[in-house]
Amino acid sequence: MSLRQLFSPTLLRAGNLIIFDYLFTKMIKFAIILMEGSSVPRTEGIPEEEACEIEFLLKKQIAGAGSNVSDTVRQLNEQYGTADTPQTVTRQLKQGNIPFWKVRRIADVLGYEIVWRKK
Repeated sequence: MSLRQLFSPTLLRAGNLIIFDYLFTKMIKFAIILMEGSSVPRTEGIPEEEACEIEFLLKKQIAGAGSNVSDTVRQLNEQYGTADTPQTVTRQLKQGNIPFWKVRRIADVLGYEIVWRKK
């Protein structure tokens, strides 16, 4: 149902009013947050220490393969047809939120295989 249909006089029944009330309440709460100068609540990221460890481990493997982030990203883009930038990958590494599929591709481009071993 489109917004135009939702708010048309013939369709303003109880169900639509509940949806309108819900959406209107959300909009008001968001406006109050913005007016107070607070930021919109965000989900908590991983601890900084863990993000640094992820960045260090991946950059260590990249350097060990005789490459750098820029060259690795260029190879990723060529091999997988992606359009990543070195800045994007570096940011993902620093924040510790690089997707696992991208880590697997980086390993592949560098000639590595990720193996899971029981501790």
